[in-house]
Amino acid sequence: MITVADVMKLPSMYGTTILAGHAGLSNPVESVTVLEYGQITNTFQGNDLIITSFATIADDVDAQCENIRRYHAIGCVGFILFYIGLILPSVDDRVIACCNELDLVLITMPRDIRTHKYSDVIGDIYHAIFKDQQAGSNYVSTLIRRFSNLPAEQRNTGTLLRMLSNHLQASIILTDYKKSISNIVCWPQSLSELLSK
Repeated sequence: MITVADVMKLPSMYGTTILAGHAGLSNPVESVTVLEYGQITNTFQGNDLIITSFATIADDVDAQCENIRRYHAIGCVGFILFYIGLILPSVDDRVIACCNELDLVLITMPRDIRTHKYSDVIGDIYHAIFKDQQAGSNYVSTLIRRFSNLPAEQRNTGTLLRMLSNHLQASIILTDYKKSISNIVCWPQSLSELLSK
């Protein structure tokens, strides 16, 4: 599995700084999400690394901390902050303390906005994840460990299927012996409505 520490070694992460959450560097990374809307809209994704500038809540430190806590609760392993000094005035000490408390890695990109792009980081991370999956690392033991470390309220069939779906990049339909559907997990999630029909 690719870890946050592995992500830090990618070319697109050159010049970045880890501000908090050093204890979370060994956490696995399975996906990358861009977050610029200040309200929580996602369900559990699992081992998500979030790229953001906190654009809609740049002046609201309480909302930044609330987002950090909520995304951590649904499987986020770290935040990569872009545009410090341009969109986000600075990284508040309360944000750093929040990430340290949760062992959630907080990474800042260099301030030169001309040379660092979301797409470079996303592409680099997904390429590393793909190469790791192709190498055939033992996913089953990692899945069991990750699932058992989740909070009790997240240890359910839906979460397990979402984790498996994300890894396989495939939709999963679980039925009983009468072929009644008990769970549907879509890949990509935008197919939810279509697959449900």
